[in-house]
Amino acid sequence: MIPLILNEQVKHVALHMNGKYKCKEDVLLLKRLLTTLLVLALITGCTDSKLYKESISSGDQYIKEGKYKEAIDSYKTALSEKENSKETQRKLELAQKSMTYTCF
Repeated sequence: MIPLILNEQVKHVALHMNGKYKCKEDVLLLKRLLTTLLVLALITGCTDSKLYKESISSGDQYIKEGKYKEAIDSYKTALSEKENSKETQRKLELAQKSMTYTCF
């Protein structure tokens, strides 16, 4: 399915190059470029960085030990690596609330 969609996109782009195909080699080059970009997008979008994983693991461990300040710092580091992580945001909020409740 993806190759068919990609093929149609390549044809569309090629047709808009002065109204006709430049040459067969240009179309093949464009196909390779789009395929490479698609693969890179899939690879980079599906993996978490080592720093992110370590920060989450450290934060979880700090929570177990009652070290909420350190947990907060770890979760903030994780969020700097993966800003849209709702799970990490939730863990950060829980750590902040836990720290607030233990201060009284």
